[in-house]
Amino acid sequence: MTANIQTLVSRLYRYISEGDWEQVDGLFAPQVIEHQVFSCGRNEIKDYRLLYGHFRTAFPDLVISVESLYTMGGKVVSRFNLSGSLRKPFFYFVPGQQPVQVAGIDVFRFHRDKIVEHWGTIDQLSLFRQLEVNPAYQHVTLPLLDIRAFIQGEKR
Repeated sequence: MTANIQTLVSRLYRYISEGDWEQVDGLFAPQVIEHQVFSCGRNEIKDYRLLYGHFRTAFPDLVISVESLYTMGGKVVSRFNLSGSLRKPFFYFVPGQQPVQVAGIDVFRFHRDKIVEHWGTIDQLSLFRQLEVNPAYQHVTLPLLDIRAFIQGEKR
């Protein structure tokens, strides 16, 4: 199972990079619990797609590359990099074809080869700095993953 769920995470990033949303949808359970920083809180695959859909629209050359994958039980932790050039408006940012490269971390919990829960974040401060945003926007607070619950396998 370890190699299998790691392969599924690698495929997920490839499908997002290609904009293949049908394949992305197929990797998630219907009622996935989403904890993404930008999540709308509805606990649906739409939340995950919404975030990465914004990225793909603003950065049409978006590429997600895996740095490392770690598996513990039914969970996969991934370190990844996002890269691309801003070509359309993205939140407060004006397109100028600025190239960016941003690190991120995702945690996926699997059940029967489907993602049933996701936590994730990217280095927003680095992204903002690379896009030359107003310094007032550079002070960002990110939610922290409860590592104890993750390691102990507690369900939230």
